[in-house]
Amino acid sequence: MLGIAVAGLGSTLLNAQDVKPSAKDVAANRTCVAKTAKDTDAAEQRCVLRLVATPCTNRPQAKSTAAIADCYRVEQAIWRTFSPKI
Repeated sequence: MLGIAVAGLGSTLLNAQDVKPSAKDVAANRTCVAKTAKDTDAAEQRCVLRLVATPCTNRPQAKSTAAIADCYRVEQAIWRTFSPKI
């Protein structure tokens, strides 16, 4: 059973690369990071997940596990624009 779940997760993660964040979301994260660039802890607390993923998961449409995962995939895609190796 666990093997099936892990296999399904792997195929889901492969699709995560297809997620395209909006230009507005990317810009919001870049601005946030630029404002807190000297303090990485502050940047993580203010920017990571708080600008896109958390508001997305709080929407009424994000009731399913798949919808919530998509919110985090968008966030991951944004951070991939900062560092393509993520």
